[in-house]
Amino acid sequence: MNLSALISGPAVDMLTIWYRGSDALREAGGEGHDSGREGSWSLTSYRAIILTGIIANFIACMVTFTMREIKVNTAAANSDDERDGHEYSNGSPSVRVSTFVPAKASLWKILRETASTKSFWRFLVVCLITLNVRMIFRHLDATLPKYLLQQLVLI
Repeated sequence: MNLSALISGPAVDMLTIWYRGSDALREAGGEGHDSGREGSWSLTSYRAIILTGIIANFIACMVTFTMREIKVNTAAANSDDERDGHEYSNGSPSVRVSTFVPAKASLWKILRETASTKSFWRFLVVCLITLNVRMIFRHLDATLPKYLLQQLVLI
């Protein structure tokens, strides 16, 4: 995600500044461009940005099919996993990598276990605080211009 955030700004700038698309054809009156016809489609720079995002998401989905889930165990803490035969050593005697097997439990047991952890509640509080701050700023975006217009017109 950090890499995509780093790349997205310059990519959007390049597409809006350098890519002229059908706008250049329209300005030059180029042949083959039917600008007078209603409903004609052209690839503008903003559509190219959306298309780039769609292609990047498709590539990310394809990459997820090549991933495998692993579980990293310390040998001293998880001696039960050594008996399963799923262990692969990476050269270090204290660290073992095994294939991840999801827990076979009921939904209520998993929810109860999740709700009993302190880190879950901390995460939930941070999400709620962030959500409230975003709601305040969206409210300001929606109401502040109208309020300022009312106040400035009265002056």
